[in-house]
Amino acid sequence: MRNKLISLIVIVVVFVAIGALILINYEYPDPVPIMLNGTFQSQHLPLLCYSITFVMNDELGGDFYFGEDLNAMEKGFYKKVSEKNNEAVYLVNNSVFDDYEITYDAKNKSFWVDINGEAYHFEQVSATPTVPFY
Repeated sequence: MRNKLISLIVIVVVFVAIGALILINYEYPDPVPIMLNGTFQSQHLPLLCYSITFVMNDELGGDFYFGEDLNAMEKGFYKKVSEKNNEAVYLVNNSVFDDYEITYDAKNKSFWVDINGEAYHFEQVSATPTVPFY
């Protein structure tokens, strides 16, 4: 009986050791980088405007368009400055935003922007950056 118990303990220790070696040597795949891409709108704005749209295109090197309607879209540029877990921090620049920092929540596909002292939540309405043509 005692020999069977010792044998069982040895087998368990061997399996635990093998499992630990496998975990130590396992190469985890690199996480997919977060990309801020698509069309984002906020519906929680003053009654004077229906929505403000951000059109973000990471694939074109960080161009974005920002405006209240298609006739008043203004071009700007943005760049990623850091990334951790499901969030990425970007700096946004145009005549409205001067090195303005936004934190993109990749899990919820959204970000917050302060406009005239009010915080607005922008959510992705399309994965395709729909840039207006004039």
